[in-house]
Amino acid sequence: MNDAPRIWTRRPKIIEPRSELLFQPTLAGLWRLRARRPDGRVRVDTGWFPNLITDVGLDIPGMSSSWVARCVVGTGNTPPSVSDTALVAQIASTSNRIENVGGSNQTADRYAFARVTFRFAAGAAAGNIAEIGILGGSGDSVLLSRALILDGSGNPTTLTILSDEVLDATYEIRNYPPLTDVVTTMDITGATHDIVIRASEVDSLWTMLGGGLGIPVGWQAGAATRGALVYPSTSVLGDVTGSPSGSGAIDSSRSSGSYTPGTYQRSFSNVWNLSSGNVSGGIAAARVTCGSQPSSAGEARGGLAFQISFDPVIPKNNTNNLVLNWRQSWARRSV
Repeated sequence: MNDAPRIWTRRPKIIEPRSELLFQPTLAGLWRLRARRPDGRVRVDTGWFPNLITDVGLDIPGMSSSWVARCVVGTGNTPPSVSDTALVAQIASTSNRIENVGGSNQTADRYAFARVTFRFAAGAAAGNIAEIGILGGSGDSVLLSRALILDGSGNPTTLTILSDEVLDATYEIRNYPPLTDVVTTMDITGATHDIVIRASEVDSLWTMLGGGLGIPVGWQAGAATRGALVYPSTSVLGDVTGSPSGSGAIDSSRSSGSYTPGTYQRSFSNVWNLSSGNVSGGIAAARVTCGSQPSSAGEARGGLAFQISFDPVIPKNNTNNLVLNWRQSWARRSV
């Protein structure tokens, strides 16, 4: 019989919601085509018209493949379908980029954007083109978007490119933050909390950099690269250009789940250990940065942010760990 004394240690409790909180931006894309004469003058300008992001194109934010690698044009006039995997009748392709621009639009219809212009050399796209698309993904061979060329009234048309003309094809991808609150409830360790989810800092964090189209839509969904903050009991949410009031406490660790193609959602988590997140009076709010994109210096940075309020507060202290689980999803948007 072993009569040696035993040392009992208290196991820290874990505070963790029973479900995930959902964040959902929406995506849209547009094209603009210009035929240029040898002297550089624009002979034809289509203006902007929408594209259709394919099902495999919608997978890209959950993966690490390139969103935009190559532009293709063709003569097919079959209406685009989300199941399209190629142009109907491709006649030309180019990976030559002459412009990469990124930023955000801060009018009432707010969105972040990244824009790239492909140039087809003189004569490379000669003929009557009726369809256009983007290739990217694995091997830069997956059709991520397809569109019929439209006239100013929104009707399918053909664009004649002469044998001595250059074709400039500009593609813009837009990432729209939700501008209305999501109001829900959640059970956290046996207590029901009223939850408000609101976009945060849409005028600064919701942006795409000039080279943003080299990676998934300027961000990789669910990649918790810059962490999350929790705020004390006196904190209140800011508007969509702001963040929770007061001073926040950073998480101690974070992780991202895997992505399953066709789901258009990805989970990630933030953890506050025993010594972190112990704000005064309990946690009334949180601010979460999700997504990742490169800065000009190559540093990974968040691509979008959300703020969340909890009522009643979450009673976090130095005897428990807090795990907050999130799920970022995305969908097409019509423009």
